[in-house]
Amino acid sequence: EENRDGSNHNLSWNHEAEGRTNQVEILADRHRTQMAILSTLLLSVGTPMLLGGDELGRTQGGNNNAYCQDNHISWLNWRIADDRRASKPLRQGSLEGIRELLRLRATYAALRPTLRPDGRPVTLDGGTDVGWFAPDGRPMHHEDWHDSSLRTLQMALHGEVAASQTVLVVVHGSDDPIEITLPGRPWAATWRKEWDSAAFAEATWKADAERDWPVIPGGETTILTGATVALFVEVRP
Repeated sequence: EENRDGSNHNLSWNHEAEGRTNQVEILADRHRTQMAILSTLLLSVGTPMLLGGDELGRTQGGNNNAYCQDNHISWLNWRIADDRRASKPLRQGSLEGIRELLRLRATYAALRPTLRPDGRPVTLDGGTDVGWFAPDGRPMHHEDWHDSSLRTLQMALHGEVAASQTVLVVVHGSDDPIEITLPGRPWAATWRKEWDSAAFAEATWKADAERDWPVIPGGETTILTGATVALFVEVRP
């Protein structure tokens, strides 16, 4: 087909280095971006479709039509422990991160609704099954969805049963830190951070598993670092 059987509309971002690299800073940036993207998938409503090898940081080297490549382009390398390349922390960290995201998904039923959230009331105090909020904590309006400068989105999900804790997923796409206001009642009186993709990426890169997630009252502010996806969970008495 004269090399016309793949798309040329490539929006990938390799952090200023194409292909493999041993530069620790670039690998760390890639790991942070990878964990943010994987978080948007595994904290989304619906069935996550994870491509085999994504948990290892697999790449096809830019080839988006590799069905006929019976070589390293399409093969999976499972020998992570024997990989002495600089990408070893990246690959191991991705695997650990996916395990943690799957644990969170299994723990909090609000992330696994059986019905598609559509804004219907589900609580006696007026709470709906889903709520969308701007960074300042106000509900999203029509014009906000068309504001290209808005790089941060908050999604709150009530569980389908009263015993389920409410969850809040915050997606922050800018490289700059941002102060956000967490929604208050009827969503939650108090939130506890359970996941931060940028913090996790940094911790695994530095082999430091210590994470002290804060507890934050609803309506109060907190700071997110650049390019991260965070999960907050309702704290109940």
